[in-house]
Amino acid sequence: MGMILKSVMVGALFPLAAMSLSGGANAALCGSPSFDTLANLAGSSCMVGDKTFSFPAAGAYSSDGFNGMTPGLSNVPASAVGVVPATTTTGPGLAFNGGWVNSSTSPSGDISIVFTVTAPVTSPITDADLQILSGVGTFLDIESFPGTSIPSLLAADLSPHTVAISPGVTTLLVTDDLSIGPAINGVPSAVSIIDKQFSETSVPEPMSLAILGVSLLAMGAIRRRFRMHT
Repeated sequence: MGMILKSVMVGALFPLAAMSLSGGANAALCGSPSFDTLANLAGSSCMVGDKTFSFPAAGAYSSDGFNGMTPGLSNVPASAVGVVPATTTTGPGLAFNGGWVNSSTSPSGDISIVFTVTAPVTSPITDADLQILSGVGTFLDIESFPGTSIPSLLAADLSPHTVAISPGVTTLLVTDDLSIGPAINGVPSAVSIIDKQFSETSVPEPMSLAILGVSLLAMGAIRRRFRMHT
């Protein structure tokens, strides 16, 4: 009888385990074991936790003024932008490390980063977080979500900024526009690290719940039959 009950329990739990392991299995871990770059990630994908981050083959990163052509703006090509797992603990995400510096007295420098984050159906994205982890002077980072009604996130300081996403989504296109203002009294404006994270609320799949329910009913029937014959 013990073996029968164990078999039923394994049958109930196996689909749940299989669900948790599926999705994104073919994507490498983001930034592991060493720093990746946007140039290498363009056209591919990587994972942090249960989230898959995909980068378009063209337009994953635009350096705009930070291309070595504008006086006073540092040269930060895609190959110089580090991409690693987010360093804070809100949820799975990415940190972009660039070292964008504006020492000019007039123009603002801009960059853009585009990627798609995909979550399992059992853990839809229910909020997005944006934080400048290292920045001085004047800057404005705008994170928007094209094709949705989700409000944009704005960061002009080092505080975390969050927007709720309800109902949760499993796929989210993210565009980030960072503008860095001119030097103030001879002190350059700069941003080094942008942190982006995407939290979730786990939702059991209906099929998994149905299988678990049938298995529990079977266990109850077996126990009752066993008691009738003892």
